[in-house]
This record gives sequence, C-alpha cells and structure tokens, in this order.
Amino acid sequence: MGRFLPPLPFQVTATIRKVAASPAKPVESKPPSLSWFTATGPLKALLAAPSGDFIAINKADVIYAIDSTSGIPRWTTRVWAKEWGNGGTFRPLFAKRSQATSLLLFAIGTELRAVDTSSGAQLWSTALRSRPVAGTIDSNGRDAENVYVIDSQNRLYVVDAEGGRIRKEVKLRHQAVGRVSLVPGKGVLVPTADQTLELYGFNGKFLKEIQVKGDITASPLAAKTSRGLILLVGTRQGIAAFDTATWRPLGLLTFDNGEYPVSEPVAAELDNDIDPEVLTITNRGSVAAVDSDLGKLKWLARVATTSATLSVVDVNGDGSSDVVIPGNTGAAMALSSVDGSVVWQAAESSENLDSEFLLTQRSRDGRLLVAVCRSSGVAGFELQPGPKR
Repeated sequence: MGRFLPPLPFQVTATIRKVAASPAKPVESKPPSLSWFTATGPLKALLAAPSGDFIAINKADVIYAIDSTSGIPRWTTRVWAKEWGNGGTFRPLFAKRSQATSLLLFAIGTELRAVDTSSGAQLWSTALRSRPVAGTIDSNGRDAENVYVIDSQNRLYVVDAEGGRIRKEVKLRHQAVGRVSLVPGKGVLVPTADQTLELYGFNGKFLKEIQVKGDITASPLAAKTSRGLILLVGTRQGIAAFDTATWRPLGLLTFDNGEYPVSEPVAAELDNDIDPEVLTITNRGSVAAVDSDLGKLKWLARVATTSATLSVVDVNGDGSSDVVIPGNTGAAMALSSVDGSVVWQAAESSENLDSEFLLTQRSRDGRLLVAVCRSSGVAGFELQPGPKR
C-alpha cells in the first residue's frame, strides 16, 4: 500500500503500489419512514444550516428555511434581481453572525448577497466585476468573518461578511478551477487549470505558487494529523499530499481502473484514533476512505453512486460513524466505516429523486433525518437503523 513519505531535504522518487479494492457487500433494504415533504419546486441548492434547519433555494430564486422536525418553512423570501438564476456554480455559504444567528451568502448575477437565517431578512448586496463562481469563509475565531470569492474573470475578492464591504481585490495568476480552500494558519488556496495551487494570505496578498503534478479534480483539504497539518489534493493521477510546513510533496496515492477523486473531500473520524480519515467520491461513483496520516487507502466501495455529496453519521447506533450517500436505486444508503460495506439502505423509488442533493441533519426533537431532493420539493426521511454490527 502507498504511504506518504516524510519530508526530505532532497528530491526523491517513490513508487506507490496501486491499491485493489473489493466490492461492497449487499444488505437487505429497510423501508424508509417519510417524515415530511415540503413543496419548493425544482431546486438549485440544498444546505444544512447551523441552526438545524434545511435551507433550500429553488430555480426561481425563492429561499426556504425548512424546520427539520416538521418540514414546515420557518420563512421564505424571494430574491428579486434583474438576472434570475444566474449564480452559476457558486455554492452558498454560511457565515457566523453571533452565537445564535448566521448569514446565508449566495450569488445572483454579478452580486453577492446576504440573508439573515433567523428571519430571512436581506441584509446587504455587493456587486462584483463579474459573476461569482466559487467562495469560502474564514472566521479566525471572530464573529466578523471574511468571505473569499472568485469571479468569472479570475479575480479574488476579500469581502467583509457582516457588511459586504470589499476589503481586497486581486487578479489571479492562472485560471481558477474548482472550489477555494482554507489552510488554517497559512492562507487561502486557489486550484488552477495549470496544475498549480495559488496561496494567498488572509488579507488577499499573494504568497506562493505550489506545483501539482496532474490536473486538479477535487478541492484541496487540510487535514490535522499527528504528524502536523497535511494538504491532500485530488488529481487525475490520484491523491497528492503536501507538508504545509514546507509545501514539499509527501507522496501520491493511486487507485485501480483509472479512478480518481472528483467530489469535495470530507474529513471525518471513523476509527476513533487521533488522525481523521478523508472521504471522497471517484469519477466512477466509488466511495474511498483514505488514512490522512499514513496515506493508505482504508477501503474503496464500488457502489456506483451518481452523487457528489456524502454525510457522516452513526446510522445504527453502535457508536461508529457511517457514510451516508444517495442510493443508486433508492433514497439513501449507509456504508460501514470499517470496510465500506452497505449496512443500511432506504428503499425508496429513485423516480423523481435528484441524487445531487442529500443531507443528514439531527432534528430539533433528536431524530436523525436525511433530506433528499425530488422534482417538486424536499423529502425528509427518518433514518431507520438496521441491527447493530
């Protein structure tokens, strides 16, 4: 199995053996329990709010704050704009406002807008030079946060989340691709089409260009391990690792059969040690779990999912986390954190289900819900765990 090499003062060439994987084990499906359905019309975004609600934005740019317990909208607001539904690929963000409230940040046309998630009130709107396409949030432990936004003309903006003021605007050196990522204590990373990562300080100042061998296919993720902070980057060759103290490459983990990561990676603690695992979905619909510290592939489940999202929760109450994804023939399935085998599946007809959106959320009354998108709205299913492993 491949292992990330420790940093060395000279260049080395490492041969990493490809890791074979076994197919996931089948499990008997259990019927889901539909808790509620909220009619919203076709969606372009579904998010889990810090408050415990679901936030849905439909294709007519109406925002719904859906109570996860009842499915009843707490509020709705229509976003009036000259350009409808022109937010492009910008993924809405949440910014902390206080201990009890947060802001929802989203794009309409060339504008970045903010809504109070407790009331739906629209607080500010900031016009950029062109359409926002990617962004991320940095809190730095403060209530007032910075938003880092890339627009379609390849500019990076540093925006004050509380008031919408543009603090800094810089032109990127290469064409940005994918999502913007944060490296704690280091800065903001922008993946580019030229197989590089551009590192900017939290004030927007350019710091460094990092070479990545291969086209970047998934957002970089900084994982805190026992060996320090390691950066993992998905490429067409596999998962590349870098030491964030020196930015030197540590190694490359490859997969069989031309698979490579394509989804936004998720760091989660699966085996109760001090180092998190990194979960990602490949171009062939497999789910991979990678040891962030040792660079080993723990398991790869070939479940043929068409989703680009996953959630990590304890489905069957055994104290171990499970990986929940949209089912290829149903509403949802859960994979074992131990070996990637299917441990639970909700057998709901896949007709009218949109596998792009699946979220898990603990409702206000303590139930574990999975929300999936249908053609006409959002369905909330209560997870029905199977026997403990």
